Amino acid sequence: MEARAFTETREFGAVSLTAYAPDWTWQKRDVNILLIARNQGTSSAEVAVALGLPPGQAGHFAYEGPLEHTLRIAPGETVLQAFAGITALDRDAVANPVPRQTYTFLIEARGEGDRAAIAYPVTTIRGAAVEPGAWALYLPAALALLWCAVFALALVLMAQPGAWRQPGAMATQSPEAPAWIEERREGG
Repeated sequence: MEARAFTETREFGAVSLTAYAPDWTWQKRDVNILLIARNQGTSSAEVAVALGLPPGQAGHFAYEGPLEHTLRIAPGETVLQAFAGITALDRDAVANPVPRQTYTFLIEARGEGDRAAIAYPVTTIRGAAVEPGAWALYLPAALALLWCAVFALALVLMAQPGAWRQPGAMATQSPEAPAWIEERREGG
């Protein structure tokens, strides 16, 4: 099974910056963008990364974390940084439904005189039919009980009255044993 995700790498001299993130999310769920910076050079390096929310659609997401990080990477080291807890909303600030569509975040990186932008597309899909918690337990239990009642009703309507008190034909007949079971070998 193939895992669906966004992965993109940019080089800044001896530093490589790779971004990992899901390419889709449910509404009312979080998106986390993981950045991995590797310094394969012989001197320390510094890379500044900034998260840009989708232009004109920032109200479709809730994010309270910092929008910029500076990564200081020693020679031969790997540094991990994340923009975590970006929540895809199903309603905006004035309770209007948020459309399910593909949004493009922008991750801007600056380091060693180089600049690069990583466009990160994420598609939102409808969230769960019921809220997590009690309803996630009660709805399947109610459906199971409903089907049990339907099954019991079908048995009552389709069975003969008192059928449960009468043994079936197979229980009253003794099976005929095949003739070969009683055969005996002579001389042995």
